This record gives sequence, structure tokens and C-alpha cells, in this order.
Amino acid sequence: MKKNARRDQKRHEQDQSREQECHSVTCLAHDKNKKAAGEGRGRTLLPNFFIVGAPKAGTTSLYHYLDQHPQVFMSPVKEPCYFASEVRRENFAPEFRKDDSLDPAGLRAYLHGPRLEKRFSGLTTTRKDYCRLFEGVKDEIAIGEASVCYLWSPTAARNIAACIPKARIVAVLRHPAERAWSQYLHGVANGHVNVSFRQHIDACLMASGKEFSPSIRFWSSACITNR
Repeated sequence: MKKNARRDQKRHEQDQSREQECHSVTCLAHDKNKKAAGEGRGRTLLPNFFIVGAPKAGTTSLYHYLDQHPQVFMSPVKEPCYFASEVRRENFAPEFRKDDSLDPAGLRAYLHGPRLEKRFSGLTTTRKDYCRLFEGVKDEIAIGEASVCYLWSPTAARNIAACIPKARIVAVLRHPAERAWSQYLHGVANGHVNVSFRQHIDACLMASGKEFSPSIRFWSSACITNR
């Protein structure tokens, strides 16, 4: 019980820290927008809509379709996961912490570079890095960001509401069985899964660990949100 109490206290402190940081992000965007407007160059430095959804439900395709529209600006990084407080490197299973998408140094190198190509996945955990995602906004009307985890995250909705209360949410869903099979095939292809579909389902349903992993926690969370 003491261990659970300490864990709950830690999560409470993290939520409070995130709310304070969200307030800072809002103030930062407000100040920069005022400055830009004063110079005759109105800009929006934070997204006004979000694409959320279960994995393998078509969010990547929608992200690329919208990115082609001249009045839409999409974050150059898909899946920054900034507003999901629990999606952080330290909360991943050890075998997945070496993934390039979780490396803050790699993300910052990309953000400070020419960004000639879109980047799929780049865990963004700081206010400064998140704002950099939208430095390229010019006169686009819609500014978007896509992170599938926002659909099931217990913290994302509250964090988004605190920072950008008028943001619109585009949720993409898919038939649960078709989505599960698609993600299973994806896991087999990238080497994260090496058992049968039935065995994988059983393993996901029985998983009790608190750490994230592409083949267990993310998979089971997506299944729950599709029910």
C-alpha cells in the first residue's frame, strides 16, 4: 500500500508540474502572438486541432493528406506525445528505451536542422521543443498535431484543455478486430512480436506491468479504446 501511495503521489506531482508548464506554454504563445500581430504578421504558434486515434486506424494517412493543403500546417514530427504526461522515456520497458524516437538528443538535432523531411515519432517533453515544432507556421488557418496516444491517455485531454481550450479534436477509429490484426502484423514485421495472434492477444490481456512497450501496453490500451 505504501508503494502504491508513493506512486500516486508521484503522479499527482507530475500532473501539477504539467499544468504549470501548460500555463507557461499558453502565456508564451500569447506573448509571441501579440508581438507578431504588432509587427503585422499574425501567427499561431500552437496547434488549434489534434488528430488522435488508435494505432493502425489511418491517422498517418490523414496526417499526410492534411499536410498537402496550403491552408494547413502540420507539425513536422508526428507523434510528439507532448500532452500525454505518462508517455515518457523513463516509463518504457528497458528494452525499448534505446529506440531512436525516444532520444531527446536526436529530436533536438532534427529541430535545429533543415527539417527537409517529416519525422515519424519524436517524443517531445519540453515546452521549448514543442513550440519549435510550430516555428514554420506562416499564414495557415489550421495548425495541427497528431499523436494517437491522446485518445487513451488519462492526462492528455486535461492538459490540452488547460493549454488550448478551444482546440478541436479529430478522432480516428477502426473496427477493433481489423485494427488489432493490422497492429499484430506490424509488430511481426518490425520484430517486436514473434508469437501467434492468439498468443499475443492472451499476453496483452494478462499483462500487468506498468511500463510501456509497443507490443503490450500500447496494444492493449488501443484495444480498450476501440471497445
